[in-house]
Amino acid sequence: MATREANWQHEGHRVEWVFSVKDQTSNKPRFKARLCAKGFSQEKGVDYDEIFSPTTRYDSIRILLATAVKNNYKMLQFDVRTAFLYGDLHETIYMDPPEGANISDGQVCRLQKSLYGLKQASRCWNEKFNQFMFDQRFRRGEADKCVYRKSCSKSTIILILYVDDGLVVSSDEASLYSFLDELVKQFEITVMEPGHFVGMEILDETDEGNNRRILIHQSSYIRRMIEKFHMQDATPVGTPADPHVRLKKPDYDDHSEDSYPYREAVTLSTTEAEYVAASEATKEVTWIRQFLDDIGEPVQEPTNLKMDNQGALCLVKNPVFHKRTKHVDIKYHYTREKLEEGTISVSFVPSDLELADVFTKPTPRDHFHKLIFNLGMRKC
Repeated sequence: MATREANWQHEGHRVEWVFSVKDQTSNKPRFKARLCAKGFSQEKGVDYDEIFSPTTRYDSIRILLATAVKNNYKMLQFDVRTAFLYGDLHETIYMDPPEGANISDGQVCRLQKSLYGLKQASRCWNEKFNQFMFDQRFRRGEADKCVYRKSCSKSTIILILYVDDGLVVSSDEASLYSFLDELVKQFEITVMEPGHFVGMEILDETDEGNNRRILIHQSSYIRRMIEKFHMQDATPVGTPADPHVRLKKPDYDDHSEDSYPYREAVTLSTTEAEYVAASEATKEVTWIRQFLDDIGEPVQEPTNLKMDNQGALCLVKNPVFHKRTKHVDIKYHYTREKLEEGTISVSFVPSDLELADVFTKPTPRDHFHKLIFNLGMRKC
C-alpha cells in the first residue's frame, strides 16, 4: 500500500474481480477468481508505452510436430499459471484497492508487478520469459520470436510458446526433465502430455507397424460450432462447396468501388494472377526455410514450387512476356529472384494433381477426397 506521490496527477486505475468456471463439463469443475485492471483508462506515455508482444504462428507448431515425429523427440506440454503476474513493470502505476479489501481511505495500491488487464501485461510477461530462456542459454528464432532452441553435445531442446502455453520437445528425455525442473523453479507451471494446445487437439500415437505419428484435429471446436448454430440435425455433404454452382458477376454502379476500399492486387490475366500467387508462396517458402534453420533442420537443396499455369511458369524462369507484364509491381518478381539464388526451383503440375485446389475450388466428391488423402488428412 502507498500514498500517491505529491506530483502524481493521475487517479488510480479501477479494478474488478472476474469470476469464471473452467472444465464445466467435467466432474471436477474449477472455480477461478481473477483481479483485472481496467486498462482502457491508461494513457500512452504516462503509464504505458510499448505494448507489442509476439505470438507464435500455427505453421510453427505444425512444423515442430513434424520435426518431433521425424527425429522421434520426446514431447511435453506446459501451462504457466497466472503468467501475466510475473511481468516486471517499468512504469509507475497506481490502482484503486480491490473490492473487499480493508484499506484506509486515501491509500492506493502501487503495482510492483504486472496485472491482467493492463495494456502492457502481455509484453511484460514475454520479456520475463524471454530473459529466463536466455539465462538457460537458449537461442531465439529469427523466423518466429516465440521459438527457442538449445543444443549441446548430447541433446537438443526446442520450445515454442503461445502466450502462457508451451510445447517443448527434446532428443534426450533426461535433458528435457532437467530443463522443466529449472522452469518450475522460476514459474508455477502444470506439465502434461500433449493434448489440447491453442485450439488444436494433438494425438501422439504409434501405428501397427510401430511407426510413430502425430495427428492434429479440431473435432471439439467443430462440434461447438455446430451446436452454436443449431446444425446438429443438418444433412452432411461430401464436399464443402457444390461444383455445379456458378457464380454470377453482379452489376456494379458508379459507387461500387466504395464497397472495396482495399485490394491486395489487381490482375489483368490468369497468368498474372498465378505469378502474383507464386510470389506469395515463395515468401512462405523463404520463411519456412528460415524456421527450419532456426530449429536445427537446415534445408540444403532448393525447395520445389509447383505451378499449374505454363504462362506464369515461363514468366518466373525468364522475362519473355516483358511488354505484356511491364505493369506488374516489382515486388512480385520475388519468385524470379529466389529462383536465381537457388532457394527454390519451379516445375509444372497438372491441374488435376494440384493439391491447393481443395482450398480454392469446388471439386467433385471423388476428386475432393483424393486431394485431402494426398494432403495426409484422415478421418478422426
